[in-house]
Amino acid sequence: MSDIINPDYLDRKMPENLVQLNYYVGNGNLEFVYAPKTTTTKLADNDLWKTSTQSNLESDLETIAKNLITLDTNVVDVYSMIDEIEAQLYGDNKIDNGQYGIRYTNSKNGYDYGVSFYHGVEKTPTIDMTTYSVSYKKYDIIGTEFSAVLFGINSRAELAYYNIEDSNNQVKSVVGGDKDLPLHNINVNLQVKTEYTQNLDDDNFVNTVVAKISDKFKNERILPEIQVVYNVEDKDYMLNNQVEFKVKDDTSFKVMYKIFEGDTGTTFGDFDSNDYLAANFVYRF
Repeated sequence: MSDIINPDYLDRKMPENLVQLNYYVGNGNLEFVYAPKTTTTKLADNDLWKTSTQSNLESDLETIAKNLITLDTNVVDVYSMIDEIEAQLYGDNKIDNGQYGIRYTNSKNGYDYGVSFYHGVEKTPTIDMTTYSVSYKKYDIIGTEFSAVLFGINSRAELAYYNIEDSNNQVKSVVGGDKDLPLHNINVNLQVKTEYTQNLDDDNFVNTVVAKISDKFKNERILPEIQVVYNVEDKDYMLNNQVEFKVKDDTSFKVMYKIFEGDTGTTFGDFDSNDYLAANFVYRF
């Protein structure tokens, strides 16, 4: 979470040491993964790309400090406790909670499908306001996945149930697909993400629409692209305009302009003043 906006999703992932086993049954694959430790979320160390989630954690930490100073005259012990909590929040920590997953995938008549189970802990910490400690909630995920070419659209869908310790459980889904249009080399990719949280008085649903339109020119040497991510309930969005020039097979130049819009406290609204123009030069050797 040090920057959840700009790097690609895979570049944001924290690496883990794990054991992976595959067992093939006909066309099916039974996969088992186990990691003895869990790497916790890395928080932002500056305000530029700080999320509302982190701001709430820091607000809880400030409240704890005020409460402890009021109750305890030994200020040295209070600040020592605060320093320990901050070290757990901002450090690159591995906790002893192991995590494991089981997944089965197969194909039949042009349809790919799979089921999975995961047990682990949430990577983002929770501050207990009564014990003044940092904890990570355990949770289980049961998921299904499906992909096929439907009506000429490369389609994919995922559905998962999150059983979270001492919290409201969630159901999450993503449905989408992409298709080449009969107009130049235009490709349209559309995804709809939905998150439902149980036992809330309101705002049970969070819906996000992700759309990308791309094209190719000069034998795939010039690649323009427009991408928008829009949160339906909060009405905040991110718009990314970019064009990549492939000078040679090992050399490329990309120019992008990102726009953020929304109210304070929303995913992209928190970065309303962070619009920027960037250039990226890549040489592979």
